[in-house]
Amino acid sequence: MTAAPLILLDGRPVARQTVFSAAAALAKRLATSADGPIMPLCGRRRDLLVSVIAGQLAGREIILPPDDARSAIRSVLRQFGSALVLLSEDDPAVTGVTALRVPQTIFDAEEPVGTAMAWHADRGVTLYTSGSTGLPVGHRHGPDFFEAGASAWARVLEADKGPVGMVVTVPGQHMFGFESSVLLPLGADSVTVLDERPFFAADIIKALHAVPGRRVLILTPLHLRALVETGERPPPIDRAVIATAPLDRDLAARGEDLLGGPIIEVYGSTETGMLATRRTALGEDFQTRDDVSLTIDADGRATAFGKFLGDGLVLNDRLEPSEGGFRLIARDKDLLKVAGKRASLAGLTAALNDLPMVKDGVVLPPAETPEGTAARPVAAVVAEPGTSAEDIRRGMRQRVPSVFVPRRVAFLDDLPRTAVGKVQVETIRTLIAADETGSDPAQKPGFTIAADHAALPGHFPGDPIVPGAVILDHALAAAGIGSVDRLMSVRFLGILKAGEACSVTARTDDAAGTVALDCVAGERRILSAKLSLRRGNV
Repeated sequence: MTAAPLILLDGRPVARQTVFSAAAALAKRLATSADGPIMPLCGRRRDLLVSVIAGQLAGREIILPPDDARSAIRSVLRQFGSALVLLSEDDPAVTGVTALRVPQTIFDAEEPVGTAMAWHADRGVTLYTSGSTGLPVGHRHGPDFFEAGASAWARVLEADKGPVGMVVTVPGQHMFGFESSVLLPLGADSVTVLDERPFFAADIIKALHAVPGRRVLILTPLHLRALVETGERPPPIDRAVIATAPLDRDLAARGEDLLGGPIIEVYGSTETGMLATRRTALGEDFQTRDDVSLTIDADGRATAFGKFLGDGLVLNDRLEPSEGGFRLIARDKDLLKVAGKRASLAGLTAALNDLPMVKDGVVLPPAETPEGTAARPVAAVVAEPGTSAEDIRRGMRQRVPSVFVPRRVAFLDDLPRTAVGKVQVETIRTLIAADETGSDPAQKPGFTIAADHAALPGHFPGDPIVPGAVILDHALAAAGIGSVDRLMSVRFLGILKAGEACSVTARTDDAAGTVALDCVAGERRILSAKLSLRRGNV
């Protein structure tokens, strides 16, 4: 059978031979650069594939941060040391690193090279955890891991049944995205992957129309919910594969009805890759892949065994065996025990998001308390206007035991998330702390408008207040934002007088290229704004 194109780029198929020839050309360039690891951050999936192949051909260690957020890149570099960063030609610059842009001219080099992926025996690939609850942690993998993973993914997609066209919404640097959009297409010559990474529902639907063969959609629960809420029916898919957060069974059923194909949920981690799958709409049980076995003790602690896992790996989850395989009780860090009762943060978050007045929400573990003290979890929510904390608590009481109903409910304009949709817990805690105290323990930037500022005379004579445009201008300067593409929204929620100190909180979403600003004077919220940044303004 003739190999399918490896990439679909702007509607044009790119052959496997072209990609591997380009990788061989890039490997020659890497051979002339300083020794050390490479960090492929290419936004274009074609360039990411070429970079990974070239790195292995050149015998270079490869490190991949959990996403392309600049904070994640800096955190990984601090832990690993220096690295040569590889970028696509149209990617924004990354400051403070040595970078090489993948030149598009290398795709003209049609050298006769092999098109079978050979993973280097001594030069591995280190992928990092998301860092959503702390610092990212790296895990190094080699040939056995990648070859087994590619085969397992090929079985999930039934790649031997004919051409597959994949739309992947997650970055290839994250384990879920790496397995689906790098390992799988490099290991199965029937798979074509779309170069673009669509994010919004309309873009996902458009992308599905563009791919050839049996359509497969790789996505997160966040993307699926957005698709379902639009109600617009995309072309039918062969299947969807979903991960990064527990999938609600009702959402899975609604998604299958919309997409016209089964939705397969993946259970795994950065340490293990995909270990098991389930069709969530039909039940809770996960089935382990063919080359993996699990042992589960009486406390729910599980160990995974497989040729690619060495002597076995203890999982960071609590599981329980079932007739169909196993069920996930909770992540170790997600398990709460209060007054003899047990619950998972994921389950509490699902109950929170089931409330009709909640647009988005997350339940956080309680802060550290003295031993023996019962502490309730905290809820952070984006809610419909007019919703009160008691509305949230009343709804939660109908769904979870009373000991797990959050005492503290914090209302936010949006939840900071990583590129794969995971909430950034520590960032949320900082926002909640600032909201509670009116000040930031990390000493937020701020400003004070002098009484002789040129904008004040004549602005409400006798009792001047600072104009909104001046507040916004100073907030941007205090946050270090100098290049704004578009002001998406701004709300002035209180007045500011000359001489009043105003603190500024800036929450940046690197994946979306946006930043949310809040200005607080004392206990009064003065301004809330959201804006998009020009590319390269990092």
